[in-house]
Amino acid sequence: MLMKKSVLTFLSILFCFVIQAADYPLGDYVELEDSKPVDTAAWNVLPAGIHFTWASKDVRYSYKNVPDVPFCSDTVIYAWRGERVSALALIYSADADFDVSLSLSLSDFVGKEGRISGSAQASFVNYVMTDGLNADGKGSCGERPDHSLYDSSMVADVIDIAVKKSLKPRRVRPVWCTVEVPRDIMPGKYTGTLSLVRGDESIADIELSLQVVERSLPAPYDYTFHIDVWQQPYSVSRYYQVPVWSDEHFDAMRPMMLALARAGQKSISAEIIYEPWGDQSHDKFEPMIETVLERDGSWSYDYTVFDRWVEFMMECGIDREIKCFSMVPWDMSFRYLDAETGEYRMLNAPTGSPEYAAFWRPLLESFAAHLKEKGWYDITTICMDERGLDAMLDAYNLLQEVLPGMKMALAGVYHPELVDKLYYYCVDFGEPFPIEEIERRRAEGRITTLYACCSTGVPNAYTFSQPAESAVLPLNALQRGFDGFLRWAYNNWGEDPLRDSRYRLWGAGDSFMIYPGFRSSVRFERFVEGVQCVEKIRILKEEFAAAGDTARIAALDGLLDAFSRENITAEGAAPAVNRLQAFLNSSCRSDKR
Repeated sequence: MLMKKSVLTFLSILFCFVIQAADYPLGDYVELEDSKPVDTAAWNVLPAGIHFTWASKDVRYSYKNVPDVPFCSDTVIYAWRGERVSALALIYSADADFDVSLSLSLSDFVGKEGRISGSAQASFVNYVMTDGLNADGKGSCGERPDHSLYDSSMVADVIDIAVKKSLKPRRVRPVWCTVEVPRDIMPGKYTGTLSLVRGDESIADIELSLQVVERSLPAPYDYTFHIDVWQQPYSVSRYYQVPVWSDEHFDAMRPMMLALARAGQKSISAEIIYEPWGDQSHDKFEPMIETVLERDGSWSYDYTVFDRWVEFMMECGIDREIKCFSMVPWDMSFRYLDAETGEYRMLNAPTGSPEYAAFWRPLLESFAAHLKEKGWYDITTICMDERGLDAMLDAYNLLQEVLPGMKMALAGVYHPELVDKLYYYCVDFGEPFPIEEIERRRAEGRITTLYACCSTGVPNAYTFSQPAESAVLPLNALQRGFDGFLRWAYNNWGEDPLRDSRYRLWGAGDSFMIYPGFRSSVRFERFVEGVQCVEKIRILKEEFAAAGDTARIAALDGLLDAFSRENITAEGAAPAVNRLQAFLNSSCRSDKR
């Protein structure tokens, strides 16, 4: 296992990787155009020159219309030590003849207690095409090839790696500022400057202050909330046009997986058979274990890819759990290499059949022996996604017959029959799960989580969702008593994800939270914010309980109640997030400094 010190070393160079990604072939690109109407009159009366102002990160500002924001030259972010915080600024100009290349500069943060250096990044935000919810309020879970039926528009989501941008007249360009607050910094106020630079000259400056409070977050590796965002390595090799599992492939994935570790990710996603989800993703999931039927009728297994993938993810700081997909794939077919012919063949076998048992029994026995040899057996789980009760029971019974006690997981529908069988059980937003069963499972060392996918309209992390909804996702799971949150895809990209987040099966952006590059997103950064809020709540509740402060526990519970799905749908996501953040920071401010 990777030592925590090594994890921190990898995380400390995350910003370096983000900057170096600009040298990849995936450089700057041209966004699509927005077909939405433009309020020309508002541009006509806008004063000349560049407008550079702080704005709300809760708002998706139009690409082509004058933003409705008052000018703000300075703003303050409250932050715990060890927290990743962010702010949003806007650049726009009405000048018809103004088209100039600009860059950004974010200074060190200086205060009476010292200086914060090398921990901040200012990035331009690009616009991407999105769509909208179905008439039934869902993000679709089936064919939606005709995008004209949806509200397609451009939204700001891609936190870009380009260091220079051409500011077009009558276009809005957001700027995303991210600061990693050092865990060893003294509490107090630290102030920096965000500058808009043309050539070597700063042409506009706005001030950003950090009010660092007295409490600290643990390192992300030590977060207690169980974050599980599934990875798609094959999208990366296809998009970067590099051989799968080559050194170039791993180099491209490294900054993405370091960022996932920074979010508190606990699990490695490993596909041990071919295409566990059938024909739904743009890129096929190849098996990480090569299964071979030898000439004498015996089976052999090659674990080379599986081992390299797991070891790579552990090097990136993700080493708590290996989730292996799947004993129950969506189309119940299993690919193997026929050594006699040198060709791949498919075995179609339902669970409970002799053919199914004959295929899986030797595979499980060999896999278990290999896992024990590597020291990974105790952290490995056989995982299924949205499979029925009968198939789950068949697979569970076979697994326990072959490997008594080996852990199994399901992300899907709540079944009382599975509650005491599954080590890891994840249900989607619409599913009930009695709180007393969650608590009993927790006491037994089992994990119970919540997930969102295309069946969930609000809250979610589509590119058209309110930005604060991404922060709501882990908070809603906490509000309902779950141990963590699962997001079904981190980087399962379509054909042109940087420009168009729509896809034929799901609401736009449902299958990925980050972009090629590595480019982060507004959605992913807000998701990290929500995870950090969950950790803050845990820390404060423990402190309040130790002090017998029932009043503040009640106040915190009241704020958490606002993250029910019903309230978020009615009120919107931002008010609940902002009220909670105000409480979390006011409970430990040190404004006197």
